[in-house]
Amino acid sequence: MLLTVECQRGVVGPESALPELADAARRSGALDRVARLVSGAHAAGVQVLHAVAERRPDGRGANRNARLFRAAERLPVQQLTGTAAVRIA
Repeated sequence: MLLTVECQRGVVGPESALPELADAARRSGALDRVARLVSGAHAAGVQVLHAVAERRPDGRGANRNARLFRAAERLPVQQLTGTAAVRIA
């Protein structure tokens, strides 16, 4: 099994809430390497699991016990269920 974590549009994609992180992921080649790994895993019949950071629009179940989570609520791109931000990059 291959697991990717937060390789989603709202994190490392073109509409990232954290554009500096997304830019670094692209410039470093990390996104290209992850894409090649995923493609190779699919071709080999390996199961691929994508873990994404996602929030409900009503905020229920969201963690607020860390400054990072509270700061994320103020970002221009929200990782809300059903939005482009939670789609795989």
